[in-house]
Amino acid sequence: MRRAEQAIFDTLQEAVGNVRKHACAQNVWIALAELDGRLLAGVRDDGRGFDLGRMQAGYDQRASLGMLNMHERAEALAAS
Repeated sequence: MRRAEQAIFDTLQEAVGNVRKHACAQNVWIALAELDGRLLAGVRDDGRGFDLGRMQAGYDQRASLGMLNMHERAEALAAS
């Protein structure tokens, strides 16, 4: 698997894992589309949601960095 494909797979796997562990969701939807030669990927669920700003502000006080890792993978792909 190429580096970009692995990063996309890992990011989607992390997102679905977060839904499973934290969202208390009944359903999860994964959407993939191609637009102008770029891959668009999204994960949506019907769970309880979270406050992104509050979560990002608390990274220095938590052991879990999954969202930060997903963001860094996406930035690395955009830079390549």
